[in-house]
Amino acid sequence: MKIAIMECGCHANVAGYPSFLQNKIMNKIYTEQAKISLIIPTRKRVEMLQNLLDSLREHKWLMRDDVEVLVVDNASDKSTARDLCSCYNSVKYLYVAEPGQRNALNYGIRKASGELLAFVDDDVVVISEDWLYRMAKHFSEHSNLGYVSGNVKALETASRAQEIWEKGGGLSKGQTSVYWSNKEVVNNYRWRPLPLARICVGANSMIPRSVFRKVGLFIPLFDPGAPIPHGGSLEMGYRIIKAGYDLFYDSEAIVLHHHPTTESELQKKLFIYGVGDTAIQAYFFWRYRDYRGIWWALGGYQFYRIYSYVMGQYNFPFLYVFWQMIGGCYGTFLLFFRLAYKDSAKFFKIPLLSEIQD
Repeated sequence: MKIAIMECGCHANVAGYPSFLQNKIMNKIYTEQAKISLIIPTRKRVEMLQNLLDSLREHKWLMRDDVEVLVVDNASDKSTARDLCSCYNSVKYLYVAEPGQRNALNYGIRKASGELLAFVDDDVVVISEDWLYRMAKHFSEHSNLGYVSGNVKALETASRAQEIWEKGGGLSKGQTSVYWSNKEVVNNYRWRPLPLARICVGANSMIPRSVFRKVGLFIPLFDPGAPIPHGGSLEMGYRIIKAGYDLFYDSEAIVLHHHPTTESELQKKLFIYGVGDTAIQAYFFWRYRDYRGIWWALGGYQFYRIYSYVMGQYNFPFLYVFWQMIGGCYGTFLLFFRLAYKDSAKFFKIPLLSEIQD
């Protein structure tokens, strides 16, 4: 039996096939032309990394010719993670001495051989055998697509902190898939910040290598181990939109996340998110003279959090909202304070894919 592929090479008519075969057929069509490289940055979380690698093996992601898995160990005890990775067939271990999650990701991107680059954090687990293929197929279906993010749900809600965070939205961007057309985003957000927090997911995303060639790699200013501990995926999403690409959120491309187990850990996490959420808007204003979010960086963030809490739109106890607002106050200050450092240039420079890194 032949599969009828349309002239564009992007779509296939599989309606006549049994439902259990349709996904397998579409996965084959959409991934024949592009190898996927899954890049996992890690640092001193061997137990969580093992859970992730076990889930990848369980769902057969470690035995596919069209998928490679790279673990990038970032400024930790090299031997522990390396020994763990040696227990899994086809997992490639890389080491980066310079701290910063984005440095690890950039190293992984340069070492990867795939044309589609997928990213997950080491504190998630995989639950399906078509997860990466779901994200990959969108690039074949939409020629202008530059970024796909997936859903991130709680692995468990056993503790009060985990229940609170998941009830407040957690890391999920919602239960409905959304295609963000560049034209619509630009037209609808002329006077307000781009909806990056509703699209970008550092713990579950995919970007073509061709996009990195055009916009550059991650800057080392944001995320764990960097001067500003959150915001790297938002910054990359901004550049991708600015370069004219569309973005897509696939609510069915799911991974499960280890949420903070204690309330103090969750409060710290929300403080860090507050830091990044305002620092990133101050950064856009400084670098691109993008005025749309400067009000957010200079008090709008705190006002919005209070308003949402009072109106019952933000499902967190007030103490958690308070820590987010404190983080928001600190974020804008931290960004401009960092600019005054003598070594600030190395954090604000956009690395290029073509640069060689040993």
